[in-house]
Amino acid sequence: MSQSDSVQGTVMPYGVAIREAVASGDNARIQQVSQQARQWLQDNPGHASFGEVQAALREVEESQGRGS
Repeated sequence: MSQSDSVQGTVMPYGVAIREAVASGDNARIQQVSQQARQWLQDNPGHASFGEVQAALREVEESQGRGS
């Protein structure tokens, strides 16, 4: 495994992970992943995957009636 294959610190909540939490139907997991995504978005505004994570989080919030 190369150094780039290991992850240190906060793991980026890729859209797939967010959508998988929603598909699981586990509200606690959905809330946890959503909170992690919000924090990640605050900490990483210039990241190349920012838009993907933001869109997935928006889908979750809209599906739960909390879209802004």
